[in-house]
Amino acid sequence: CQENGFFGALILLLVFCLLGVAFYKITISTRDQKGFLLAAGVTFLIIGQAFANMAMVCGIFPVIGVPLIFISYGGSSMIISMAAIGLLLSVYDEEEKQKLLDAEPPEKRRSDLRVVGSRRWQQ
Repeated sequence: CQENGFFGALILLLVFCLLGVAFYKITISTRDQKGFLLAAGVTFLIIGQAFANMAMVCGIFPVIGVPLIFISYGGSSMIISMAAIGLLLSVYDEEEKQKLLDAEPPEKRRSDLRVVGSRRWQQ
């Protein structure tokens, strides 16, 4: 806020809110239980860390040294945050692949299975 003022802080808050909404949509749309838990954990990690930092800066929470995600300088925090985003995108990608497979007609799926079933094993 010191460099960018009120509007910079407002834009940063809006970006984190949009990020939270996008993560929430990914979490809710996931049908797999493990994927859901992973997506919920990553969402809580990223948005919770941003909320905790903003609350510490405002004086609501005591200062415990949590960096602002993707903004504050910190090598290990940035690496963990990017890895967490990668995991969340992986959950989203798997969900999209499953939706595409479910949308295929049954004839196409059966023909794909016939290739495996028609193979003869010789002993």
